[in-house]
This record gives sequence, structure tokens and C-alpha cells, in this order.
Amino acid sequence: KGQRPLSPSADGEIPLPPASARGEFQNSPVDCFERGDDLQEGRPLSMNGICYRRRLRRQIKSKFSLRRSLIFSEHFSILTLRRRYIIIKLTKTDTERSISRKAQKMAMNLLFVGDVVGKAGCDFLRSNMFALKKEYDIDFTVVNGENSAQGNGITKSSLNELLNMGADVVTTGNHCFKRRDCSQMFDECGLLLRPANYPEGVVGRGCVTVDLGAVRIAVINLQGTVYLDQLDNPFTCIDGILKELDTPNIFIDLHAEATAEKKAMGHYLAGKCTAVLGTHTHVQTADEIILKDHTAYITDVGMTGPELSVLGVETKAAVDKLRFHYPVQFCESKNPCFINAVAVSFDEVLGKATKIQRIIKR
Repeated sequence: KGQRPLSPSADGEIPLPPASARGEFQNSPVDCFERGDDLQEGRPLSMNGICYRRRLRRQIKSKFSLRRSLIFSEHFSILTLRRRYIIIKLTKTDTERSISRKAQKMAMNLLFVGDVVGKAGCDFLRSNMFALKKEYDIDFTVVNGENSAQGNGITKSSLNELLNMGADVVTTGNHCFKRRDCSQMFDECGLLLRPANYPEGVVGRGCVTVDLGAVRIAVINLQGTVYLDQLDNPFTCIDGILKELDTPNIFIDLHAEATAEKKAMGHYLAGKCTAVLGTHTHVQTADEIILKDHTAYITDVGMTGPELSVLGVETKAAVDKLRFHYPVQFCESKNPCFINAVAVSFDEVLGKATKIQRIIKR
């Protein structure tokens, strides 16, 4: 306070301190040309307005050979003047922050949401989708919606609901054709997948590549054959698909019953794709791992729907079915819902997963 700002000389130059007064720059928020233990950030320089500040900044950069940390960060703010010496603070512009974020984030983040069960699951996911994307800094979202319709299967209404709440791609599984009117939907919507190892000639598609401009992301839907319908061999099928893809960012929804089949597929595809994410059993497993330092894997992502239930079904009906072995009508549980999902961080250039994180949101 009460310090006199430096004034331009007759030739328009602003006097700067001698090199001997500059001292060594330290890794601290404030750097200055004269050090002192009692040195504190002063009030911002406002004398002579913005033009004076800009001219002073230009001359600081041109007059002194500053340390690399300052040279590479070309922007700094002048905090105050003390004894005619300049105290500066390194700052980042919005552009630099954006570049810095990209550099740290060569890792993009993909959110994969486990099997959404019924209307309750859709409603709960819709109310939490924005918060999830914000919390995990999500760039791309895949949702398994094979049970998103009331009862099971997927309808045009439940598909539109999932897409409108922020899903970029919707995958399915063994219930994909449970509804009679779904064939046209699979034909018309390019973002809706059915298992790719259905025989040739079946309506729909099992793989889609989404072009985001700077990056392309491929999503593949596969179905296992152990304890499920005997479709084409998923190992042979995936080999053919991978040969045709032109992006390293490949995510696979493996809809299978047997954990052994999922594990085998994970190891088979290690290093060949970005992630192998299991679905179908509706129970999240705690075995997430990065295989061969490249491929994210989890046996089952889990489900999004009523938590206190039997795979989303009312508990009493499921117990009676298993206890008495007589026909019962399953109905969706009315208990509070939760979300099971995973967030996968990956290098968008190499298609290499760097982190997989399980998510349970109640």
C-alpha cells in the first residue's frame, strides 16, 4: 500500500530491476524479482489500466530470460510492485487449462450402465444420469437396455427414454427379441444393438462405430452360448468383426451366463480391444482388472433397478417359484432402486484402457 508504480521513461520503456535482483524462481504460487521472507501477495496492479499492464508483461518477457517453468507458461499476472521490483504470479488462461486438461486426459471416460430393469430402473437412471456424467467426467455412455421395458425386453418407448436421458449406444442380450413389435426398431435405429453372433439374415446389427469427430468409438454386442441360446460361436464372430474395424477404441458388451465363458473371452481379447464388460446376471462382480496393461475387464457390471429384489423381480414371487416349482407371475419389485455401472478411462489414440472403476449409486 502506498507504493509507487513504475512509470514509463521518456522513450516509453518501463524500467526493470537488474538481473542480480531477480534471484532464483522457486516452485511456489508467487514468483518475483526480489525475494523476501515477509513477501506477500499485494493488491493487483491497476494503475494506468490494462494497456499499461499488457506493455509491462511484454517487456518482462522480452527483457528477461526467465526459467523454463515461466517460459512455457506464457501467461502470468502482475500482483503488485514492491521497491520498484515486479512481483508476478504464474497463471493459466482458459485455453491453457483446456490444453492441460486434454494432455492429462488423453484418457477419455466411458460410462457403461448395467442391465436397466423396467420403468423404475429407467426413472432412477434418468434422475441420476447427469450427476453420474459430471462426477466421472464422462465423454461417452453405453447402456444395456434389454430389460428396460415393463416386464422384460425392450420397446420403442423404453429405447427412446434411454437415448433421451443421454445414452449414446444401447446394447441388449438374450431378451432382445422378446417383444413382437421390436423387429422394425432394430432395423431403423443405428444406435440399438443386438448380439452380433446371431446368424446372418437376422434383423438389426451387432456392432456400431460412433464418430465423435476427433475420435471414433466402436461398441460390439456379443452373447455367450453356455446355458443360453446356441448362437454362432462368439470367439469366431469377434475375430471377424475386429478385422473390419478402423478404430482402436473398441468396447464389448459380453452378455453371458457362465463366468468361465466371460473370463475366457476377457483373456482371449486382452490387448485386442479397450474393454470387455460382462452383463446378464444382474449381480455386480468385484473382479475389475486391466488385462495385459491394455484391456479393461469385469465379469458382470450388474443391474440398474430395485436393489432389494431377485434380479429386479418381486422377492416373494421368485422365492415361491424356486421353492414350490409351480408357475407364478413375476412382477417388478417396488423397492428403492440403485445403479450398477463402470467408468472406463482410456487413451483415445491407442485404445488402451488405463482405469476401470465400479460404480454403485443408491
